[in-house]
Amino acid sequence: MYGTILQTEILEPPKPRWWSRQFDDKVPRPQIVFDIVVGVIAPLLCFYFDPIIFKSSDFGFGGPALFPGYQVVVYTFSALQMVVLCLWYLSGGAFRSWNPLIAGILICGGIFSGVVGLVLSPFSVFGMMLYGIGIFGFTPFFTSVVYLRNGVRAWRAGSSAPALFRTSSLFLGILLVVIIPLILSAQLHTFVDNSLNIIIRGDSRKALAVAQQLKPINYIASSEMDRLVLAYMSERDEARRELIKDCYQEITGENIEERARAMMD
Repeated sequence: MYGTILQTEILEPPKPRWWSRQFDDKVPRPQIVFDIVVGVIAPLLCFYFDPIIFKSSDFGFGGPALFPGYQVVVYTFSALQMVVLCLWYLSGGAFRSWNPLIAGILICGGIFSGVVGLVLSPFSVFGMMLYGIGIFGFTPFFTSVVYLRNGVRAWRAGSSAPALFRTSSLFLGILLVVIIPLILSAQLHTFVDNSLNIIIRGDSRKALAVAQQLKPINYIASSEMDRLVLAYMSERDEARRELIKDCYQEITGENIEERARAMMD
């Protein structure tokens, strides 16, 4: 009997601990579902129902956003992470020469998500105590684990490549996923800033045309639109006020006076 027990213990090694299983190369189907939900769907829902972090919305408190200047950077960075995560799962690691690059992108995403979670923690706790919606502010912590473990797996999947190539690709992935959002954010901010200047102080004949150009990007630049509200509130010329009101309506589909009242509350 003792020999049977000893043989069983030898044939069946102890089950790896929970944390070790999170980074195991064998990925169970429930974990894949979890990764897609937490790594793609959950961030999208958080951005859509964002009450006050990067943009003011109907789900929020009416006041200005806490970090509006980082909206485009975070949105672009997150979009790249979601695309790469889906590409990694769809390819199954088949793009061997690209795996170290994918690893750099996902590992950077995991670290960034963890930092975002830490920054939002005080606001999440406060929002959870008052409204309950603050619990979504802890999503970045789970997203961080998803990106990190898939980044580690992508790094292992590229182990056959030369060490210098792997390391270079890893850092190139980190560099790309940092630089691209910063460049896009700067370009978009310049475009929106110039467009709003035309609406507020520039040629009134071009204002509505500029408003139509801003309409498709309103969602990712919604925090900038409060400039129009402030300009409307301080403007004394009735014709210019009406122009700003019409442009705001064209861009956002909302009434500028309702937004002004919400900002003053």
